[in-house]
Amino acid sequence: MKTVLKKVMVLSVVSSISCMATAAGLSHPKEPGQLPTGKDIFANEDKVVGSFYAAGDKQGLLDQITKLNQLLSSDKAISKADARYYLALSSYRLGLVDYKNAKTHLQKCIDETNGIVTTDAQYTEAYILTAACSNSLIGNMPERTMELSLAGRTALQRAAELEPANPRLLYIQAVTALYTPPQFGGGLPRASTLLEQSIQQFEAKAADKTKAYPRWGLDEAYVWTGVIFSVNGKNTEAIAALEKSLDVSQSSWVKTQLLPTLKRGSSIGPHFGLQLSN
Repeated sequence: MKTVLKKVMVLSVVSSISCMATAAGLSHPKEPGQLPTGKDIFANEDKVVGSFYAAGDKQGLLDQITKLNQLLSSDKAISKADARYYLALSSYRLGLVDYKNAKTHLQKCIDETNGIVTTDAQYTEAYILTAACSNSLIGNMPERTMELSLAGRTALQRAAELEPANPRLLYIQAVTALYTPPQFGGGLPRASTLLEQSIQQFEAKAADKTKAYPRWGLDEAYVWTGVIFSVNGKNTEAIAALEKSLDVSQSSWVKTQLLPTLKRGSSIGPHFGLQLSN
């Protein structure tokens, strides 16, 4: 139980790096309650949700959830699945900043993603978000560890069947491998390989202009790459990876805590429950 909880708590903290960081340089979203317009109304939702999360703005996220609920109940010609996805993503991020009500928000995320795949079983991103929310909820509801762990694994397996090269899937698989013993398919080398594949796919997706969303996760992949370098004693390479993360988004945590730790010659592994490898 202790091992599972440590893994989940680390995942919960670090899986949020991307959204925490995206506020820098972003324009402020529309006024709360104002419904978006245009043929691709969800193109900026990653940035909108990320900007509120970066500021720890609970009310902003609540307002975003209100707006998306209004959108779902309106007669606008939209993708209901996409609206529900960003409603789930907003609930997930809110669950990571509103600790008092985390259980409610994270369960709402899972309810929404389960609703999506009930009507659209091919919606890969919903399965990935289900896994992320399930992992985070374990830390808040340890009595449901077995149930939620199974739900997370099942969701990732389904996502892998649908879209094995999805960069967010590869990213989550990499972090999972990092906390899984080699005899069970995990370990540092496996995690490193998955992160390399994740970054390659993020770059490939960035060049694909046919669909602008979702996009979150590249900066997180670089951070975890830096973590692996750090626990392997490769400090210079770890610094370079974190600097690449900052090129993607200006995470205050990376900038003010992780990078200075590396530049002092210390490992950032302990921040993630990891020690230097022998």
